[in-house]
Amino acid sequence: MTELAALYKKAGITAKVGSAAGNVALQKKAVGGWDPYAPAAKKPAPKAAPKAAPKAAATPSALDIQPGMWLQVQQENIALQKYIADLQQKAQEEQAGQLRRTTELQYATSPIDYVAYQSYKRELEEGGFEPMAASQSDEAIQAMMEQLIGGEGGVGRLLGEFGVDIPQASQWSRSQFQDVAQSEQDILSSFLRAGVETPGGKDVTIDPGDYYRRMAEGFVPTRGGTGPTRYQL
Repeated sequence: MTELAALYKKAGITAKVGSAAGNVALQKKAVGGWDPYAPAAKKPAPKAAPKAAPKAAATPSALDIQPGMWLQVQQENIALQKYIADLQQKAQEEQAGQLRRTTELQYATSPIDYVAYQSYKRELEEGGFEPMAASQSDEAIQAMMEQLIGGEGGVGRLLGEFGVDIPQASQWSRSQFQDVAQSEQDILSSFLRAGVETPGGKDVTIDPGDYYRRMAEGFVPTRGGTGPTRYQL
């Protein structure tokens, strides 16, 4: 856009850089014989004292066009249009690249967008772009969630994105959940919001707030003999 703006300034065009009106004005300058790459005109020398007017020469016709001049003008006009189009395409590619980087940074700094972040990085790689951080495999994500949740997969659990095994709210114990940090809860919430498959094969989206509320309701202490307090799920 900087080069295009320089052409506008050199041509004396005040329209917005890249606008339709500006481009039309630039093309008209080119058709009129304006050369954006011609050296600046030298300052005219001081006028000499007036001399006697010579005999008037024959006035050339307005249609006195040299052979090949029109073709040259057309070629220069096409070249200028291509130059403008290349600048605009380059600017659009730079804007798209900046948008990709901004989106990735927003996802990367938000644990509750973990699932969206991993999916977005895979989309970039499939589109031929290189994310700032490589995407993780399904196996790596499953291992990470297994460490976060703890325990082996059990009957009646939920199946999340990337094949992740997620306990139902009633399957958590108080001692198990109290070791889960807030950032890890946010990652778990991202899987719930992305949708899970129930043991019955139904795809559902779970509200994290409702999930944790039902989990807390399951932390009901019961006394069994003289032993330590146990929690019934």
